[in-house]
Amino acid sequence: MNVEKPDVAVQHLAVLIRAIPGSRQADRAALIVARMADRATAPILVFFHGPGVMLAAVADSEWASIARSGSVCLQVCEASWQRRCIEPPLAPFGVSSLVQFWHRAVDAETVMSFGSDDGR
Repeated sequence: MNVEKPDVAVQHLAVLIRAIPGSRQADRAALIVARMADRATAPILVFFHGPGVMLAAVADSEWASIARSGSVCLQVCEASWQRRCIEPPLAPFGVSSLVQFWHRAVDAETVMSFGSDDGR
């Protein structure tokens, strides 16, 4: 499922989220950073990886409301998503790969990561 978004070749901020739903600290911190950056209208790439993709499975999530602003591109890791979900993610979440995320993150002004290998 491809979602039309602004050109995300060069990001001012790239965010990697590995936090599981319910690990409020990492999820909340990432939401706060995304909201603050979005107010500055800088392009933001938010990539959900590992257990973090389950944050995209929540209907009407706070992430979806942030993406509606236009400067935030939400992507889920295709491999992580396929391990956990049957249906493709709903808009505004798109599907990408971890390799594509890092290709974009290399050009980012700032890269931030929330959550750990075990999703906390």
